[in-house]
Amino acid sequence: MVNHSSSSTYCFDVESFAHSMRAYNNEISLTFMVLSDSKSEEPIPSEVVKGATT
Repeated sequence: MVNHSSSSTYCFDVESFAHSMRAYNNEISLTFMVLSDSKSEEPIPSEVVKGATT
């Protein structure tokens, strides 16, 4: 019973985690495409990415 309860919680957490990571990755790649479209080809600072995705 305890096993079943914790495993269903685990499945739910993984599912929502995967979903949010997918959305996060989509935002990151969209932001990267927009920023890498500019003339400067320097690496994008993580601060810029964080600001763009919030």
